[in-house]
Amino acid sequence: MIKYKCHYMYNEWNCIVKCIEKKMEYTVLEFYSQYFNIKMHLGSIDNEFWCFFPEYDMFTELLSPIDLYKNIDILDELFKSPYESMTIAKGIKKYFETQLEEDTVESHIEKLKGHVYTNKVKVVLYDEERDVYHLIYKINRSKNECMMASYRGTSPNNYEVCLPFIDSLDHHFGHCRILNDHKYLNKDIRDIEHIFLNELKKEVVS
Repeated sequence: MIKYKCHYMYNEWNCIVKCIEKKMEYTVLEFYSQYFNIKMHLGSIDNEFWCFFPEYDMFTELLSPIDLYKNIDILDELFKSPYESMTIAKGIKKYFETQLEEDTVESHIEKLKGHVYTNKVKVVLYDEERDVYHLIYKINRSKNECMMASYRGTSPNNYEVCLPFIDSLDHHFGHCRILNDHKYLNKDIRDIEHIFLNELKKEVVS
C-alpha cells in the first residue's frame, strides 16, 4: 500500500494505491481517494505500457508510467475529470517508482531527511546531453514547489533560476543523473551565486 497526496487548483486530497494481484501479463492496481475507488490493469509489451479499467471497459496506452503530466492528459481523455486522472496518474507513478532500483527525482526528494526548505542545495541533477547542472534548494513539499538554479558546465556564470513544481521534475528532468557527490551539494546557494559573479567579473576583465 502506497499513500500519496494529489493537488489540483486549490484542492488537496489523500490517496492510496494498492497492488491487488500480479500476473504474467499485467498487474492489478486499486486506487482509493475521497472522490472514487477504481481497479486498473497495468501491463506492458516490449516496453510499451497500457492500462485497462474493467469496471468501465476503458483501455488506453501510456507513453511512460512515470510521466505524470502526459498520463494525466491521456487519462483525462477517458475520465473527463481532473480528480480521477490526477489520482490514477500519480498512483501509477508512485507504484512504478517502488519497482525501480534507481531513484526518480521526485522520490529522491521525498527521501531527503532533515530541514529541506533552506538555501542549501539539496539535490544536484546533471543533463549530460546539454552539459547543464540543476541545483535544487528551498524545497517546499507542502506547496509542491522548489527553487532551481541551472547553469552550463562550460559557463557557470550564466545561470537561470526557476520555481518548478516538485511533481513536474521527472517530466522535465527525469533524464538527468542525480549527483550525490557534487561540490555544490549542501552549499548555500548565495555563496554559489557569489562564485558565479566572481567568474563573470574575471571574464569581463579578461
